[in-house]
Amino acid sequence: SQIFFLCQKDKPTFHLIAARVCSPWRALAVGTRMLWTDIRITLENLYDLQPGLDKMETYLTRSGPSSLFAVRLDVEERLDFAPFLKLIASHISRCAHLSICVQKHTRACVPLIHECLDSLWAPHLGYLALHIEWVEGAHDRLMYGAPSILKAGAPSLNHLQLIGIADGL
Repeated sequence: SQIFFLCQKDKPTFHLIAARVCSPWRALAVGTRMLWTDIRITLENLYDLQPGLDKMETYLTRSGPSSLFAVRLDVEERLDFAPFLKLIASHISRCAHLSICVQKHTRACVPLIHECLDSLWAPHLGYLALHIEWVEGAHDRLMYGAPSILKAGAPSLNHLQLIGIADGL
């Protein structure tokens, strides 16, 4: 599995390729939890929603209950990404890196983020980035008076990036 780690540094999708070579490689790739800890999901249209959710569930399952993971979620257009936030929230206790970029969205995403991430305890979260790009012509493009999130705490947080947000969360 060490060779798989080295290969994955150069090609982040190596574990997916290795899993298709032969059954011993598949067993090794699927059984090596650390290969499944970097979750990158891009939602460009409605057809990406279910495959993206399936991918996230697969990665979270294969990474195991004690492995820390990183999530990069890019949402384009006005897609409903609530199931992704709820899934992340259910595993937030082992999330080390969370980056959510929402493009061309309306104010509706603000209550959604609040609802899903409101009173969570994120003991290992060291990096949090929220980037909201508003729809052209949207009123109040910046989130003034936005509700707080992670109210139960994130003691390891050492990097916070808020873009498109005028007030703290």
